[in-house]
Amino acid sequence: MDFKKFKPSIQLFLSRYWKICSYLVIVGVELVVIHRISDLPVSISNWVPKAEQLASLQVPTDNFYGPGAALLVVPFLWLTDRLFLVVLFYFLVGTIAYWKLTTFIPNDMGRVIARAGLPFNVYLLWLINSSQDTVFEYCLLLWSVYFLIRKQYVSFSAMALLLSLTRAGYWTFFLGASLLIFLIGWIRKKEINFKKLLAIPLLVVTSLFNYINFGSPSPALEGGITAYFSYSKYHYL
Repeated sequence: MDFKKFKPSIQLFLSRYWKICSYLVIVGVELVVIHRISDLPVSISNWVPKAEQLASLQVPTDNFYGPGAALLVVPFLWLTDRLFLVVLFYFLVGTIAYWKLTTFIPNDMGRVIARAGLPFNVYLLWLINSSQDTVFEYCLLLWSVYFLIRKQYVSFSAMALLLSLTRAGYWTFFLGASLLIFLIGWIRKKEINFKKLLAIPLLVVTSLFNYINFGSPSPALEGGITAYFSYSKYHYL
């Protein structure tokens, strides 16, 4: 293979994207260091059994947690003994969205502060390394917000659906944002764009599926337990 043919393309890529590439290397190395010094296991292994069921086209045996995170693990089942690589992958993919979001900040100093905020947020990276769903939440939330800002409503709905199936509380975000942008479009321009309301049929389909297979239309059966612990004065949440 003649690599000289690719040299101009590589130089063009680096000239355009060297900043974000350097940023990804910095935060990626930081996550690797945290992984090395942490004594906590990579908890996304909890999703492997459900991911295996989904890969076999089986309906999951329970809906205590939604299937969103398990769906994201499915392509990487061959890495079950090296799941940190999956964490690193989704972290870097989410960080690309984070970088893109910072480009909307008009002030140079504001962009610098925002971009510095991620590597300095050591606790977040610690959770990304050890939590069973934080890395998926991080990735999906950032991309859903990015697509929402760019008015790419189908892509937003796809990301927000996966996010809601990962942590059921995000249905509030998905439905709320969808209704808000629909109403704003209707009030300002008398525009009726049903792409903005995809959250409603998606929630109906999800609820019907859960009712048929699990006996409850609830997006996830752990929702009530999480709400109880979140508002209990005896628990840190």
